[in-house]
Amino acid sequence: MPEVFFFFSADDHSVAVEALGRGNSLVVNKGYELGEDLITVSPSSGNDIDLFRRFYILPEEHFVSEISMDDVVKDDDDSVRYIMQRVGAAAIDLILYKKPSSESEVCVGSLGFHARTYRSVDGPLEPRPKTFSRSFRNLRSFIKQSAQPVSNKLSPKTVYVFPQAMALLRQDFSRSPWPSLEIKD
Repeated sequence: MPEVFFFFSADDHSVAVEALGRGNSLVVNKGYELGEDLITVSPSSGNDIDLFRRFYILPEEHFVSEISMDDVVKDDDDSVRYIMQRVGAAAIDLILYKKPSSESEVCVGSLGFHARTYRSVDGPLEPRPKTFSRSFRNLRSFIKQSAQPVSNKLSPKTVYVFPQAMALLRQDFSRSPWPSLEIKD
């Protein structure tokens, strides 16, 4: 299933909040520091999701045990620990590329899904349980129902713009993170 891109502002519905409201858990890697544990955000955890920008969405909390981590030393000898994409339960990926720093800023987000993942680092690709595709379809539907589809001259060809972000773009198109959008009056 293709990745869905959306524009949002500080006053728009949160896709992460919607995911929690549908009973999913969100797994985040807060600081990417060695030895750091994952944070699982569930409807009852009370964690502030506004602190995070990248989430792995799990339709059932027991999938947390499938998440795989890796430690890497960067060029500047700084070590980081990250969630390995497409390994284990890392199949539904919600990225907020930037958080709005003001009420007038428009930012980009994406929701992606990998129907097949690697059960382990050296294992073969295997299909994810159907509960993952259902969760992805539900969240994709939420985005498509809550936001307006807008043509884009580049790829992706369609971007979904949440209402407040659309109002901000109509006021001043220079706020658009992507000038290739084609907003029609």
